[in-house]
Amino acid sequence: MRRKRLAPFRNIHDAGHNDAAVATGAEFVQKLSQAKNLEDVVKIQTEFMSAQLSSFNEQAKDIGEIYTRTATAMRTPFGLST
Repeated sequence: MRRKRLAPFRNIHDAGHNDAAVATGAEFVQKLSQAKNLEDVVKIQTEFMSAQLSSFNEQAKDIGEIYTRTATAMRTPFGLST
């Protein structure tokens, strides 16, 4: 029974967001170190910020899904309908 109640949290650490963030940051630094002029720096920075925004949006979606599953699971023990 306990396992079922914690089901909304089972994938919270499996998202892989940390590994992706480290890889993206390392790639950004590597590309930035190869920039030849200010135009290259701006392009690289823009690409990096776009990737970061996409990552943020994906994480926000995951958190929203976790919240929804948790709220639904918390209603059940109290006999409330979903």
